[in-house]
Amino acid sequence: MMHHMIRHTEMNQKLLQDIQMVVIDPHLKEDAPVDGKVDLDQAFVYERLRDMDYFTNAFNEALRTDPPASVSSFYYLTKPAKIGDLQVQANDIIVIHLWGAHHNPEQWQRPDEFLPDRFDPESPLYLTPSG
Repeated sequence: MMHHMIRHTEMNQKLLQDIQMVVIDPHLKEDAPVDGKVDLDQAFVYERLRDMDYFTNAFNEALRTDPPASVSSFYYLTKPAKIGDLQVQANDIIVIHLWGAHHNPEQWQRPDEFLPDRFDPESPLYLTPSG
Protein backbone atom coordinates (compact mmCIF):
# COMPACT_ATOMS: atom_id res chain seq x y z
CA MET A 1 0.00 0.00 0.00
CA MET A 2 2.94 2.31 0.67
CA HIS A 3 3.95 2.56 -2.98
CA HIS A 4 0.39 3.60 -3.87
CA MET A 5 0.58 6.33 -1.23
CA ILE A 6 3.79 7.60 -2.81
CA ARG A 7 2.34 7.54 -6.33
CA HIS A 8 -1.05 9.01 -5.39
CA THR A 9 -0.47 12.07 -3.24
CA GLU A 10 -4.20 12.91 -3.12
CA MET A 11 -4.66 9.62 -1.29
CA ASN A 12 -2.22 10.73 1.41
CA GLN A 13 -4.42 13.68 2.28
CA LYS A 14 -7.54 11.52 2.53
CA LEU A 15 -5.70 8.97 4.70
CA LEU A 16 -4.38 11.69 6.98
CA GLN A 17 -7.87 13.16 7.33
CA ASP A 18 -9.23 9.69 8.14
CA ILE A 19 -6.56 9.19 10.82
CA GLN A 20 -7.14 12.66 12.25
CA MET A 21 -10.94 12.41 12.41
CA VAL A 22 -11.28 8.76 13.48
CA VAL A 23 -8.18 8.19 15.62
CA ILE A 24 -6.43 11.36 16.81
CA ASP A 25 -9.36 13.72 17.51
CA PRO A 26 -11.38 11.19 19.56
CA HIS A 27 -8.25 10.22 21.48
CA LEU A 28 -7.52 13.86 22.32
CA LYS A 29 -11.07 14.29 23.63
CA GLU A 30 -10.66 11.24 25.90
CA ASP A 31 -7.04 11.61 27.02
CA ALA A 32 -4.99 14.76 27.31
CA PRO A 33 -1.62 14.62 25.53
CA VAL A 34 1.38 13.96 27.76
CA ASP A 35 4.00 16.71 27.31
CA GLY A 36 2.07 17.89 24.25
CA LYS A 37 2.43 14.50 22.51
CA VAL A 38 -0.26 12.01 21.50
CA ASP A 39 0.32 8.45 22.71
CA LEU A 40 -0.21 6.62 19.41
CA ASP A 41 -0.28 3.23 21.15
CA GLN A 42 -3.37 4.40 23.02
CA ALA A 43 -4.87 6.26 20.05
CA PHE A 44 -4.69 3.40 17.53
CA VAL A 45 -7.05 0.91 19.14
CA TYR A 46 -9.07 -1.65 17.21
CA GLU A 47 -12.37 0.02 17.96
CA ARG A 48 -11.20 3.14 16.15
CA LEU A 49 -9.34 1.39 13.33
CA ARG A 50 -12.42 -0.45 12.14
CA ASP A 51 -14.12 2.94 11.64
CA MET A 52 -11.41 4.21 9.28
CA ASP A 53 -13.44 3.85 6.10
CA TYR A 54 -11.01 5.39 3.65
CA PHE A 55 -8.06 3.47 5.08
CA THR A 56 -10.05 0.22 4.83
CA ASN A 57 -11.00 1.00 1.22
CA ALA A 58 -7.38 1.82 0.32
CA PHE A 59 -6.14 -1.34 2.02
CA ASN A 60 -8.70 -3.48 0.15
CA GLU A 61 -7.78 -1.80 -3.13
CA ALA A 62 -4.08 -2.47 -2.48
CA LEU A 63 -4.89 -6.15 -1.94
CA ARG A 64 -6.96 -6.18 -5.14
CA THR A 65 -4.34 -4.53 -7.34
CA ASP A 66 -1.38 -6.35 -5.79
CA PRO A 67 -2.63 -9.59 -4.22
CA PRO A 68 -0.15 -11.35 -1.91
CA ALA A 69 -0.57 -14.47 -4.06
CA SER A 70 -1.30 -14.32 -7.78
CA VAL A 71 -2.83 -17.80 -7.84
CA SER A 72 -4.67 -19.93 -5.30
CA SER A 73 -3.57 -23.20 -3.81
CA PHE A 74 -4.30 -26.32 -5.85
CA TYR A 75 -7.84 -27.65 -5.52
CA TYR A 76 -8.28 -31.39 -6.03
CA LEU A 77 -11.82 -32.31 -7.01
CA THR A 78 -13.25 -35.50 -5.59
CA LYS A 79 -16.35 -35.46 -7.80
CA PRO A 80 -17.33 -33.84 -11.12
CA ALA A 81 -18.41 -30.22 -10.97
CA LYS A 82 -19.54 -27.45 -13.30
CA ILE A 83 -17.90 -24.06 -12.75
CA GLY A 84 -19.58 -21.52 -15.00
CA ASP A 85 -19.35 -23.02 -18.49
CA LEU A 86 -16.46 -25.28 -17.51
CA GLN A 87 -17.08 -28.94 -16.74
CA VAL A 88 -14.45 -30.28 -14.33
CA GLN A 89 -13.98 -34.00 -13.79
CA ALA A 90 -13.28 -35.91 -10.60
CA ASN A 91 -9.53 -36.09 -9.85
CA ASP A 92 -8.87 -32.87 -11.80
CA ILE A 93 -6.73 -30.24 -10.14
CA ILE A 94 -7.70 -26.58 -10.55
CA VAL A 95 -6.01 -23.32 -9.64
CA ILE A 96 -7.76 -19.95 -9.45
CA HIS A 97 -5.93 -17.04 -11.08
CA LEU A 98 -6.48 -14.44 -8.35
CA TRP A 99 -4.65 -11.61 -10.09
CA GLY A 100 -6.72 -12.19 -13.23
CA ALA A 101 -9.96 -12.19 -11.23
CA HIS A 102 -8.97 -8.92 -9.57
CA HIS A 103 -8.18 -7.27 -12.92
CA ASN A 104 -11.13 -8.63 -14.91
CA PRO A 105 -12.71 -5.72 -16.84
CA GLU A 106 -16.08 -7.52 -16.73
CA GLN A 107 -16.03 -7.30 -12.92
CA TRP A 108 -14.13 -4.08 -12.22
CA GLN A 109 -14.47 -0.60 -13.66
CA ARG A 110 -11.05 0.68 -14.78
CA PRO A 111 -9.40 -2.46 -13.33
CA ASP A 112 -5.80 -1.34 -13.79
CA GLU A 113 -6.22 1.89 -11.81
CA PHE A 114 -5.76 2.24 -8.07
CA LEU A 115 -9.16 3.56 -6.93
CA PRO A 116 -9.98 3.03 -3.23
CA ASP A 117 -13.44 4.52 -3.79
CA ARG A 118 -14.48 1.33 -5.62
CA PHE A 119 -14.98 -0.19 -2.13
CA ASP A 120 -17.25 2.65 -0.99
CA PRO A 121 -20.90 1.57 -1.41
CA GLU A 122 -21.81 5.23 -2.12
CA SER A 123 -19.41 5.43 -5.08
CA PRO A 124 -20.45 4.68 -8.68
CA LEU A 125 -17.21 2.64 -8.89
CA TYR A 126 -18.70 0.19 -6.38
CA LEU A 127 -20.76 -1.47 -9.12
CA THR A 128 -19.52 -3.82 -11.81
CA PRO A 129 -19.20 -2.29 -15.30
CA SER A 130 -22.61 -3.70 -16.23
CA GLY A 131 -24.14 -2.16 -13.11
